[in-house]
Amino acid sequence: MPPNHFIWQATLVSIALCFAATSCTPRSEPQALNPEQPKSSLNADQEKSPSTVIPPASKLQTKPAIEPVKPVVEQPEAPKTNLAPQQPDSNLPEEVQTIDIPKSWKRLGKKEEIWIDVNAKEVIFAGHVCLNAGPLEMFICPAQTKEHESVISAHATALQVHLALVALGANPGKTTSWDPEYRAAYGPTIEITLKWKDPESGKTKTTSAKQWIRNVKTKKAMEQLWVFGGSQFWDDPTSNHKVYYGDAGELICLSNFSTATIDLNIQSSQSNAGLLFEAFEENIPPLNTKVYAILKPGKRIEPKNPKEVPQDQNKSETQKSKS
Repeated sequence: MPPNHFIWQATLVSIALCFAATSCTPRSEPQALNPEQPKSSLNADQEKSPSTVIPPASKLQTKPAIEPVKPVVEQPEAPKTNLAPQQPDSNLPEEVQTIDIPKSWKRLGKKEEIWIDVNAKEVIFAGHVCLNAGPLEMFICPAQTKEHESVISAHATALQVHLALVALGANPGKTTSWDPEYRAAYGPTIEITLKWKDPESGKTKTTSAKQWIRNVKTKKAMEQLWVFGGSQFWDDPTSNHKVYYGDAGELICLSNFSTATIDLNIQSSQSNAGLLFEAFEENIPPLNTKVYAILKPGKRIEPKNPKEVPQDQNKSETQKSKS
């Protein structure tokens, strides 16, 4: 047999004897790790704390990994304070009026800023400038309705203005009609005066509302008359309440609407291409300026050819008006 073969066979026998000796010899102490063998994190921890005892698996299963949360009732109560619970204030905050309110102005409500002057036969309500440039369909609208096409946003409802005018003896006429043919709104004329405190000078100023409106063609202040047509009511079958159409935005209009509380006594288109009026920017104070509109009923205008519109046609007319 070749010498190399004996050497290989001897090597195998030595390895086998080594494994046999290792498996059969009892170990009372843990064997030292081979210096060349990397230590695991577990072994490293055990070497640092040799007294650590790992409980049996059965005990690990019976003990929860997370301590149970104590019931809420066992938690300490929050310290008590002497503060009493706040109650809602039933009194509305008083508005900041920018002009001196005459004693002859009698307020009609707590929430809305509207007054009536019986001696002067005037209805007054507050508002603010919401638009001072661009084409107009309305001049004054109730708050949060049609500010994008109105100069003033009123701090009162259209129905309140209607009722206040009636209280002064101004009975409404009829709103604009297109059936069977166009008929302009008619009723008592309404003269509108504006009063406000100039932000720059601090002085109170007064002017006709027409000075804030410019004719698109002539570039001059508006000259036409406003009349108290009175809008319309609608019976809501769901709530069994009457709905006043003017509260949707058509308080004082510059384009004809069959839902207008106060409208022009001329034919004025609602189409963008046919709008007759725009904001007179040079005459209007800055946005958010508080302004007081003073409405004074005047001579009543009657239609040239009076035609009473049947009640069942009111709804069709309302559908024709631009929302």
